[in-house]
Amino acid sequence: MNIPKDLGNLVIAPLESDILDEKTEHLITRYNVCNFILFKRNIKNPTQLKTLICEIKKLCKKQGLSTPIFTIDQEGGKVQRLTPPFWPNTISNQEVASEANPFDKLIDQATNVINILKPLGINLNLAPVLDIASVKCNEVLLGRCYGGDEEKVSILGAMYIKIFNESGLLCCAKHFPGIGAVNKDPHKEIPIVKLDIKELKRHLLPFITAIKSNAACIMTSHVIYPHLDKKIATYSYNISTILLRNILGFKGVLITDDMEMKGTGEEDISTKSLKAFMAGHDLILLGHSPEKVEEILEYFYKKFDDSSFNKRVSSALIRIKTIKAKLINSF
Repeated sequence: MNIPKDLGNLVIAPLESDILDEKTEHLITRYNVCNFILFKRNIKNPTQLKTLICEIKKLCKKQGLSTPIFTIDQEGGKVQRLTPPFWPNTISNQEVASEANPFDKLIDQATNVINILKPLGINLNLAPVLDIASVKCNEVLLGRCYGGDEEKVSILGAMYIKIFNESGLLCCAKHFPGIGAVNKDPHKEIPIVKLDIKELKRHLLPFITAIKSNAACIMTSHVIYPHLDKKIATYSYNISTILLRNILGFKGVLITDDMEMKGTGEEDISTKSLKAFMAGHDLILLGHSPEKVEEILEYFYKKFDDSSFNKRVSSALIRIKTIKAKLINSF
């Protein structure tokens, strides 16, 4: 099957190795995949990582593909993939917020991350976390929030986005519409956030501010918000398109959280990914299995005679092309 080049631009694929292995080559040359996420398993040292990224970039260019996105979770604290001894520690959002002058500390945090990522060629950081911490917050978010004050979270998030935008790198605000009150870990099961509309509006404020600050990307999470939709947010047109785009005016790229999490439900990966895509997500992210990327793209290809699917592909590609145009060349 000859997968069109455009379809490979709709996924962020995982890498299994710390070298350009056969599976990654196959994704690029057969499926035209040109966006990747990096985890600890892909990282040994700066030289190895730069080599890996450079080889992927060269192969993508040889295939005539668009500028690759290399993304990573470098939030700080317990969620950072690039750590000492090769890279300086990135402080957590909680540490930033607890400082006497959190705004200066935020500048230090964002600048530190940029100085780590840019020399390596990593151009999209899956941060800042804009969830508002709550007393009953699940441990999955511990240390990852800029606190429980929506105004403070909004200001710090906007500063982070501004710094990244000026650097020529991209960042991604997460997890829309706010998972600060999750009662379960979406990596393991489906959480339900039973906040009423008034409280949900408070959790939305940092994302509204992020949109006004020209956030390039936003990420949702696999959570149910009964007052917004009975569906998991990942599959909710009401949340991803009507609320985020039509009401709040977000023009950037919407990214799923890892589609291999348990919180996505029991359906097969292709069906779930199509549902997320049709709901309004532009990039489908997978964190573990390159083979599942192939499954998804094969399934998407079979939908090419569906006009509504083609319309969604066109709008997603325009947005992806727009954010890639903002990227500067690294090393």
